[in-house]
Amino acid sequence: MNRFNDEDTQAVWEVTKSYEPDLQLDTEAGLRRLQNRIAAEKGAEIVPMGGRWIRAVAAAVALAVAAFVGLQFLGNGEEWVTVTAQMNKEEITLPDGSHVWLKENAQLSYIENFGGDTRQLKLEGEAFFDVAKNPAKPFIIEAGEGTVTVLGTSFSIDTDETSTEVLVKTGKVTYQATEEVEPVLLTENMKAAYEVGANAPIVNTKVSLNTLAWQSGILQYRGEALKQILSDVGNAYSVSIELTNKDLANCTFTDIIQLKGKSIEQALAGLLTQTQLKLEEKNGAYRLSGGKTGC
Repeated sequence: MNRFNDEDTQAVWEVTKSYEPDLQLDTEAGLRRLQNRIAAEKGAEIVPMGGRWIRAVAAAVALAVAAFVGLQFLGNGEEWVTVTAQMNKEEITLPDGSHVWLKENAQLSYIENFGGDTRQLKLEGEAFFDVAKNPAKPFIIEAGEGTVTVLGTSFSIDTDETSTEVLVKTGKVTYQATEEVEPVLLTENMKAAYEVGANAPIVNTKVSLNTLAWQSGILQYRGEALKQILSDVGNAYSVSIELTNKDLANCTFTDIIQLKGKSIEQALAGLLTQTQLKLEEKNGAYRLSGGKTGC
């Protein structure tokens, strides 16, 4: 069997010896094993092809090592941290001091320590953000197919596979639903709702902040219909509430409902007294029955 001479082996070694020692390459032994395997499988004599073949192998080895080193470098560039809310609400503090409240099952990913020129995040589900101001480093959230860009403000995002809603409590944000859709500027008490496939988001210039009750822990009403109040309470507790007495559905109430630290029965106690409704729970769903015959 033919073997490589010292000059050929040196050619391979010269190409690879400059790389870091954590990647150990025994090129001579590897080439010998390749020759032996080919000979054993084919029962043929290995015919030497000279220095040109050796240089080609050396070049291939160099490219493989370069690719390996490059992947190692890129892999260490950006480390992502992912948090998933397991309970009804989970609060986290980001590396820049921003606060995020994740609704149950929502998932937030962000680049560890916010390295780079932006504060990059990804959201699945619903979350409320109170962003620390930093004009030099925009806060950018990927939500569905779009992005929300802020410098410092408080707002919520609710996103899933078919739609995304962005509601601003304070400050300003820019929301771009997709790369093909023009961005919209949202300020206090404004909401943008986008359905996948639509030409543009629908912007509402004056909305109720009661949809944020799951985060704030309070609902405030002035002449609001009972059916809307029950919808807001159900959303805050992530449950469904059925009102069987339709005579009361459009009755209006002025009230402040405290949710923080209270069960749904405790939160609705005042309304139940006023309407004489009875609250029943079965398998996580709630039903209101009985009650007055009218407002």
